[in-house]
Amino acid sequence: MSLKRETQFLISIKHHLINRVYNYDFSGSTFEEFEMKNENIERINFNNTTFTKSINLDSVNINKDFSAIGIEIPEYNINFTWSQFKDKLNFKLTDSTNYNVFTTDDLSDVVIYNEYIATLIKFFSTFKTRGDLESANACYVEMKDVETRRLKYLYETEGGSKYFLNYNLNRFLKFFAEYGTSPVRSVQISGWVILIFSCFYFFFYSAWDQINRKFLIGKGEMLLAYFKSEQKLEDLYSDKHKEDLSTFTSFKQNLKESKEQVPFFFMLFLKPLYWIAVLKLKGNKALYKRVEFLQGKWVDLTAGKKFLLGSVTFLAIITYGVYLITIRSLNSLILSINTFTTLGFGDIPVVGVSRYVAILEGFLGWFLLSIFSVSLISQILQN
Repeated sequence: MSLKRETQFLISIKHHLINRVYNYDFSGSTFEEFEMKNENIERINFNNTTFTKSINLDSVNINKDFSAIGIEIPEYNINFTWSQFKDKLNFKLTDSTNYNVFTTDDLSDVVIYNEYIATLIKFFSTFKTRGDLESANACYVEMKDVETRRLKYLYETEGGSKYFLNYNLNRFLKFFAEYGTSPVRSVQISGWVILIFSCFYFFFYSAWDQINRKFLIGKGEMLLAYFKSEQKLEDLYSDKHKEDLSTFTSFKQNLKESKEQVPFFFMLFLKPLYWIAVLKLKGNKALYKRVEFLQGKWVDLTAGKKFLLGSVTFLAIITYGVYLITIRSLNSLILSINTFTTLGFGDIPVVGVSRYVAILEGFLGWFLLSIFSVSLISQILQN
């Protein structure tokens, strides 16, 4: 069916048999108002068709394809979404297949490619102006997909680093942020990147927790000394912090001797520091004294006590191990977040190969966060 009008024209098609198939050819027509409702269409031709005032495609399903070379649509008065047209654009009416720019012939024909992109830009601009951000984003993604496929074709046929880099950059932008239309997707992928790097840092030494073989061997030595001797937990703790206690005692003596030689208000600040430190030491000693359970050497215990204390010790070691793993995991995650977001921490708190991995993550984080920022700003401005 072909219709041509130069003045006002209102077309309204209503059918009750929704399974019936229709084919329409409106090429070269001019409509001020166009309305089509409840249609199940095989193919439709809008080549060089102009809609000056409004176009309404309410509940219109296009099964195969539609052509829209040179179509002109109004900026605001439209009632359709990109989902009705997605993967349906066809620029070769003699061809029964859809125009998806997959074949070599399609990709090599610069005229077809440019017409396709020009039509997509018209739809994108209309959706954006109208405020249909979902359709505008979907249309833009389709346009960039076609561009990516053509860059791949140009690289495969002509070669060159320019086409290679542009093609792979488009592929990455598609994966990371749907060409800048999905900031949420970029946040999700960034989260996975941070998690993967944190898993790597978990197995390497970090100055933030200082948990390594030397640290664990030291804890093992303390445990061996405790079970082999008659020392109590309280004694082991005192031996470990003997130097701290000596420092606090010396500090107290210095305060006493300096009382008449310094302003009086110094004591208001310095004495509480001393008492807080001493109370912490004494409190910990009291705690270790309360949880003391060996009461002598391991070899002197009865079989029943060995089983009971062995079970308690095993559970304590497992609990402490879980605690260390938790601390190590949190520090690794925080280190990864810090590195990825390039917040900076002075000297890098890792050594060896993990130091270079941290530098790599910092560069990757800067790059990905830059793309996320652009994507987010783009979506905000469109709203």
